[in-house]
Amino acid sequence: MKNIILIISNLLLCFAINAQTIVSTEISKRNAILEEFTGVNCGYCPDGHRIANLLATNNPGRFFAINIHQGGYANVIPDYRTEFGDAICAQSGLSGYPMGTINRHAFFGSNTAMDRGSWSNCAAQIMAQDSYVNIAAISTIDVVTRELSVTVELYYTANATVETNFLNVALLQNNILGPQAGMSFNPDQIIDGKYNHTHMLRHLLTGQWGDIIETTSEGTFVSKTYLYTIPEHLRNVEYDLHNLEVVVFIAEGTQEIITGTKSEMLITNGNPVMKALKVIETYSCDNEVLLSATVYNFTDEEITELNFTYKINGEENTFLWNNKTIAPMVTDTIHFNRIPVISGEEYTISVSLTSYNNNDEIIGALPFDVVIKKSVHVAHGELFVFYLITDRYASQTTYKFFDEDGNVVMSGGPFPDLNNNNTTERQFVFEPSKPGCYKLEVYDSAGNGINSGNGAGFFKLEDTEDNIIFIDDGKFGYQANYYINVDFNTSIDNYKPENDIVIYPNPVYDVLYIDTKDANISINVINLQGQNIISTNKKEIDVSKLANGIYFINIKTDKGLVVKKFMKR
Repeated sequence: MKNIILIISNLLLCFAINAQTIVSTEISKRNAILEEFTGVNCGYCPDGHRIANLLATNNPGRFFAINIHQGGYANVIPDYRTEFGDAICAQSGLSGYPMGTINRHAFFGSNTAMDRGSWSNCAAQIMAQDSYVNIAAISTIDVVTRELSVTVELYYTANATVETNFLNVALLQNNILGPQAGMSFNPDQIIDGKYNHTHMLRHLLTGQWGDIIETTSEGTFVSKTYLYTIPEHLRNVEYDLHNLEVVVFIAEGTQEIITGTKSEMLITNGNPVMKALKVIETYSCDNEVLLSATVYNFTDEEITELNFTYKINGEENTFLWNNKTIAPMVTDTIHFNRIPVISGEEYTISVSLTSYNNNDEIIGALPFDVVIKKSVHVAHGELFVFYLITDRYASQTTYKFFDEDGNVVMSGGPFPDLNNNNTTERQFVFEPSKPGCYKLEVYDSAGNGINSGNGAGFFKLEDTEDNIIFIDDGKFGYQANYYINVDFNTSIDNYKPENDIVIYPNPVYDVLYIDTKDANISINVINLQGQNIISTNKKEIDVSKLANGIYFINIKTDKGLVVKKFMKR
């Protein structure tokens, strides 16, 4: 049984357009439609998504992307494919992924599929040309009946170059969180460790190749309306009614898209919907956390009040938001009150949006959960050593130290990869400029930490007496956070062994001398990449073969660790 019902089809020749129409009668430029062939297991496809998003941002209202999951890279679970993708791809001459077509036009030979590096130039060529037809659309979704209504209007400002055209109505979905290979090529799309799929083709309301337009002469006006009852799922992937968009375009047969546009979208019988819950990154060592929720107002009225229920490890609380207003069809970020926590303890916080505008109850709203563990560690001293043991894929690892104002005071990475599964120990000197709160963030762009089978990496922070302030096993996903409350008082009565140690000459050309009364010393020379390049217990160090630059020298005695810096020339 077909879900598509054509309910209105008006065709008037030399029609005098009145003010009720939505389509322009002025000669307009062609808009660009990118159909990108992609898949969950395509490692470079996120870079294609990034380029498409940039083109759309730089060409508002002129460039529109349709992401078509198709082919072997898309034959996975979750299954984002449609019944239409293979046929669209088959006529393109696709030879690899990611590739895409710009208006299904053959810019290079007979094939329409092209590499992502060509999209920008080809789209610019299309957008510089006049279009012989204008197109506009308005769509409505009834949340209760799940019925989508799309009204499309065409106006021909000149005679078409062919006798018939084909009108296409594409239903797309945004904000589908799921897996994706190579997501580090498009980090802006990563949300809580998952990839945010956007502009994903879900259905073609007008069938595989569109609805025929038989009269295409100058002055022709066409208005057509299509109805589609949106199912709950497609291939077990949920249709989210609040994240749908419609793109319409007019083509000459199965190829050569003349122009297209995005439809205006209206929601009826809707509610405000919470779409995300996040921990707000802070740089305070206070035992509290901040949360924010993203709320979409899918109603036809201003929202002045939102009521939330949240549970912390099962204990229920309420929160009332009434700071300002949210206009219809607008998204806003809601900030919750500060939530007290105990350092090192793990909390599961579950938040539900329960009502709005003086107790208009929201039925069926799903809760959002977030797991929080804030670890605050006290560190005594003025000098610390950060040990970072990276796995084979050290190019995925970076780190940053922040002060309590959020300023980066120290950072490093990415680092060179190894040829096989192993680890590399790196040491970095962390020397706070003043007492107070500091935060360490360690990142892995692949999202599997530094201890996932490619080498058992980890990291730790120690003071100069080898006391471990904290240690992390490296199994942290995309990011690990540690808060460090630095107290300049030490546990050995503020004794500073560096006062008894001198290194010279500095700068040095060939031999570096260590002047100390301590008989038992252990010395490591560290480069700026944190790698230990010389280990010795001698007080004369041959550095003649080192490349020119800055190095650290870690000198460990019976009294503690001393870290000094020298320049090799």
